[in-house]
Amino acid sequence: MTISHFRSRRLTGSDFDRLHRCKVSLGSHANSDPRQFSDREWIAATYAEVGRNVIALMHGEYQGHLRPARCPSRRYLSCWSRDRGHVPQPNLQHLSRPLPPGRPRGKVGRHRVVWSLYFSLSKDLLDWTERRLIMETGFTETYRCGDRNPYNCPSVIDRRSRSRNFETSGRRADLYFTRFNYAGCRQTQNRDLLRVPIEFSK
Repeated sequence: MTISHFRSRRLTGSDFDRLHRCKVSLGSHANSDPRQFSDREWIAATYAEVGRNVIALMHGEYQGHLRPARCPSRRYLSCWSRDRGHVPQPNLQHLSRPLPPGRPRGKVGRHRVVWSLYFSLSKDLLDWTERRLIMETGFTETYRCGDRNPYNCPSVIDRRSRSRNFETSGRRADLYFTRFNYAGCRQTQNRDLLRVPIEFSK
């Protein structure tokens, strides 16, 4: 299991009840050139092939608020591109699919947005059932001072899955997600990985 962060770590063990945190498995390049798409990088998903090879899909962000010379406001949201995301001659060698330019996906403006966790079922990964609600919760993108600590990064894992990558699930599985513990209305590095057993009725 991977703890996704701009300094990603692995959790390893003989089973899901005996996981131990390992050293950093992938750090970020912190490249100050936005054309390289290699500033802060998170492991978003992994896929293990035959043998020891593992393919990872990365989420990358150029965080201008950390570089006052590029964005004097030093505010995360206001430092996102205002010129339709235009960067001259970008290096697209390892870019899988860019997000729409202009602002980060999932961020909210003046209107309150309620985010929830849903699920859909499929036998062939082509045709899916209508989505159904698992739980309503606040996310880091919608957090306001005074709210309960928000959740993010949900994932369903069936520890009994015969797939090496836990791609399949039976009716009983576990819902994993991260709880972000705020202090003084500010996000901290204090976070908890939570596991909740769930059961699909159909």
